Amino acid sequence: MLYCLAGILQPDSGEVLFNGRDLCRMSDDERSDVRRRHFGFVFQFADLVPELTLRENIELPLTLNGVGRRDRRKRVAELVETLGLQGQAGRRPAFVSGGQAQRAAVARALAHRPAVLFADEPTGALDTENGAVVFNALIELANGSGAAVVLVTHDNALAARAHRVVTMRDGKTDEESW
Repeated sequence: MLYCLAGILQPDSGEVLFNGRDLCRMSDDERSDVRRRHFGFVFQFADLVPELTLRENIELPLTLNGVGRRDRRKRVAELVETLGLQGQAGRRPAFVSGGQAQRAAVARALAHRPAVLFADEPTGALDTENGAVVFNALIELANGSGAAVVLVTHDNALAARAHRVVTMRDGKTDEESW
């Protein structure tokens, strides 16, 4: 469902609207443009580009969206500081902890100030302490930028902090949760 909402997969039926436009009726290029400009993504295992440093990973969506070098560097520096990655920003993902990589993934997802942040089990691969740090950073940064957050989680404690919860069982939404 998350991938359908994000325009990555086509639903079997229905429509997915963003800013009044049906993602399903857009061309592949139009959907890609919407994802690149308006959506941010955080996955369970960070999914950072292994050849790039954390700083370069965070900068990537800004580069892809044509943001100038000075503005990119400023935004990345802000996020690195906010997420406590100053000492690790120049390292590649394989050489940092899972929590640090996931914080970099949150920074990358929010770097271009997306309208919607899609998060697929963003704390699932982390211990409780790092999970709390990542989740709190994700929510604070998303709230600060005005982004809506669509979060998939099996963690009831995280779900309890949401403004709205939709429960899925066996691939179907629970009518009562809407």
